[in-house]
Amino acid sequence: MGAISAAFKQGPVAAGLTAGGTVAGTIGVHSALMAGVGGSFLLGECMCEGVRGKRDWVNSIAGGFAAGQVLGIHARSMHVAAGAGLGLAIVGVMVEASGGARDSNPSDRPDPMKKMFAHVEEQ
Repeated sequence: MGAISAAFKQGPVAAGLTAGGTVAGTIGVHSALMAGVGGSFLLGECMCEGVRGKRDWVNSIAGGFAAGQVLGIHARSMHVAAGAGLGLAIVGVMVEASGGARDSNPSDRPDPMKKMFAHVEEQ
């Protein structure tokens, strides 16, 4: 993402910077941003799991909103933070509803829809 962005930006030639420095700087900024997003998602998800004592789809919502806040801070916009948080929370719930990305053998997974809607079946 950073390399593509750097390829289309005008480089600051007047400041004496080389094209390689501009590309490397842009890639570094985007790499740090994605590392922050991933780290905050995991931190939010693990903190929610630790507080609640459960490993389910609600933790993904917390992780998604935490990751969205990093994107909002980077963009300096509360609108971006709210939208990105909501979007990443929805993606996290969709991953959990599909069985999660953590398991390697699909035949060993329990049915995620039964787990997610267990309270409905009890009634």
